[in-house]
Amino acid sequence: MKNLFASPNKNGAIDIIFEHRNKAYGAYALRLGYDLELRRALMIGLSLTLLFALIPTFINKIYGMSAVVIQPLDPKVIEVKLANNLPPKPRSVAPKPRIKTIAAVVPLVVETPKVEYVPPTNTALETAAIATVTQEGEATVANVPPITEVVVVELPPVVEPVVPETVSIAEVMPTFGKGQDEALKYIYKNVVYPSIARDNGVEGKVTAQFIINEEGKVTNVRIIRGIGAGCDDEVVRVLSNMPNWSPGYQGKRPVRVRITVPVTFKLER
Repeated sequence: MKNLFASPNKNGAIDIIFEHRNKAYGAYALRLGYDLELRRALMIGLSLTLLFALIPTFINKIYGMSAVVIQPLDPKVIEVKLANNLPPKPRSVAPKPRIKTIAAVVPLVVETPKVEYVPPTNTALETAAIATVTQEGEATVANVPPITEVVVVELPPVVEPVVPETVSIAEVMPTFGKGQDEALKYIYKNVVYPSIARDNGVEGKVTAQFIINEEGKVTNVRIIRGIGAGCDDEVVRVLSNMPNWSPGYQGKRPVRVRITVPVTFKLER
């Protein structure tokens, strides 16, 4: 039988490698015994593995014991139900401030039956006194003398107030100073361009209307067409502060005349 632990190479490839080299250095001896040590380690490892594998069989034969099989436990699932009928946690509510109150009773509407009133005659008043309730009793002399005649007093007719008529064109139109141009000069001289309109580049024409009454005063100033941005209010301010005009006439009677004036706002560039 061939020896497995014997080195297969005595004077083979190792001798060729270490030819003309120092074999006493140690590497030659390691290379020479490497295969032998490898086989020994392999045999020892296999022997130990086989021994550990056969230990349970030897124990079973010696002591007559059977292998113990550990069965896995069957865990039971226990369902735990939480009670849902627990009272809710009370929330803290801030107390409302107490306010002053006054008791007020809603009146009960009661329908009063209609009673037809018949005034007493003069003959009945001769033997009865005037009171709030009609009742039977002893006849008495009335304190009020009987009505012998009826006096009719004629009231003066109601005079409705006459609303003064306002016209747009009169026989003699109202004038301001020396003429219509004088009024426009006054307006453009006193109008101040609003800063809001100037900053936002607002331009345009504001049409205003007012009434010159019988005394020549400027009244009922209103804007017919405006551009906003403070321009409308500025026109109303100037017109409301105008001095008196010469009133307009219809024949020899002064009348209220409606005047329309356009005021143009334009920025200088």
